[in-house]
Amino acid sequence: MREKIALLFLLMLFTVSLAGASQGHWLHVRVNEAGEDGEKVSVNLPVSLIDAVLSNLDIDEFHNGTIRIDDAEFDREMVEAIYEAAKDAKNGVFVEIEDGEESVLVVKKGDEIHVNITDYDEEIKVRIPLKVVGALLSNSNDDELNISAALRELAESGNNTLVTVEGDDESIRVWVDDSMEGI
Repeated sequence: MREKIALLFLLMLFTVSLAGASQGHWLHVRVNEAGEDGEKVSVNLPVSLIDAVLSNLDIDEFHNGTIRIDDAEFDREMVEAIYEAAKDAKNGVFVEIEDGEESVLVVKKGDEIHVNITDYDEEIKVRIPLKVVGALLSNSNDDELNISAALRELAESGNNTLVTVEGDDESIRVWVDDSMEGI
């Protein structure tokens, strides 16, 4: 479970790169393991606090609200081209793959991309507002993503569930809303 919590924290940081940052908005993470002894994790953080911390970080890949991607396979031009094409595309199914008990579905709905993955005993749903992706790409350095700008943009987009994972052994939900408790 500790590895899952560490992985969830990393997912939360990634999600923070897709999450909102204005006063009154909160990032929530819930993890519930099945069974009587299953661990429960609940995180409720003001997005403005996350933005303040990230904007002042200067360690490793994090620098003043950005994250440096030191991966030779990260092709910013390709990501920007995909973003521009998706932003201008009509609503519809972009990708649909079915293979036995596994499936992947990528759909554009309005100003969002929805990714649904079903894999044996687990279902993962991700919603990505396209304006948040644009904000993430707003930094002029080729190897950096602007997390702070993405935070602020998501806050502007209102209450959003970003990630849900439903499986036999656990459930995970990551969302942003204007409630401290998270509903």
